[in-house]
Amino acid sequence: MKFHSRSGESGSGDSESSGEQQSFTGEVTTIAGSVWTIGGRNVVVNGETELKDDPGLGDQVKVEARFIDGLWVAERIEKA
Repeated sequence: MKFHSRSGESGSGDSESSGEQQSFTGEVTTIAGSVWTIGGRNVVVNGETELKDDPGLGDQVKVEARFIDGLWVAERIEKA
């Protein structure tokens, strides 16, 4: 899984600071209601999430998300 931070701060890019926007890629392995498992991470998909190219189970996707209150909340998911 590739992982990139967009916080503008220096570092390893693998932190999970609250509210920090980050992007990563991975395979969609489960979809259970509003929670998708992507690259081993549980990601909340809601009405604000932009889905591009009709991603689904088994697809490699790029995710842009924020880590909020212990949850990854997806802003955009698209096929990689």
